[in-house]
Amino acid sequence: MSPRKPSGLSESVLAATEEAFRAEATSQPVVRAMELYWGRLDALVATAVAKEPTPACGRGCGTCCHQPLALTLIELTSVAFRRDVLSTRGFEERVAEECEALTRWRQEGNVTPAEIAMQQYMERRPCIFLGCDDECLVYGSRPFQCRNAFAAELCRWDNLPLFGFGDLASLARRMRRWLHEHHGLERFDTPGLNTGEHTFFLPEGLAWLIEHPRRTELTDLFADPHAPPLSVDDTGALPIASP
Repeated sequence: MSPRKPSGLSESVLAATEEAFRAEATSQPVVRAMELYWGRLDALVATAVAKEPTPACGRGCGTCCHQPLALTLIELTSVAFRRDVLSTRGFEERVAEECEALTRWRQEGNVTPAEIAMQQYMERRPCIFLGCDDECLVYGSRPFQCRNAFAAELCRWDNLPLFGFGDLASLARRMRRWLHEHHGLERFDTPGLNTGEHTFFLPEGLAWLIEHPRRTELTDLFADPHAPPLSVDDTGALPIASP
């Protein structure tokens, strides 16, 4: 029996949430505005999920974390510019490897997001932020695409029964676009990266930030100097699952 279509949330609830978010975030620095953004969306996701059969997702699943992640600059910097992650040995090399994989798939004729997703999933290449224990290394800062993905039953490699809430995705796009415009992030050009709605794939976005001459300014906007360091093994390598 296939899971029923998610019911989502009413337009009035979404409109009230967006209005409240803009009113609160207008007078806040960008870091606090991001916290408000995640808080509002997480509350709505929890409300929507409560109307559905209990998702089978749990800690250490990780199956759905083997597909491309599209995110915006504001989401990317809030995730990636945790100094503990970027300073870990081997991180930039891993970013380069994943960018090479994206280039290879495109050269092989896989150009749409759906085609690229299929290639990454078939090769079982994990997200850069998926740890050896199949737990997200940046879970608290994960982008909306990750927050709005659920499985009605336990995933298998030959069966990925994911669902999300389309109305929440639409709201998320409006809210993050407003964040970009209100906090002046549109001034950070990302030539060649955009795939629509100012989004790009995680590895290429990370590579751009690593190489960008103004990344220090972005770091100052988002980095949390009090973030605890990630655990590393004796060699100092990032605890990332191997493809």
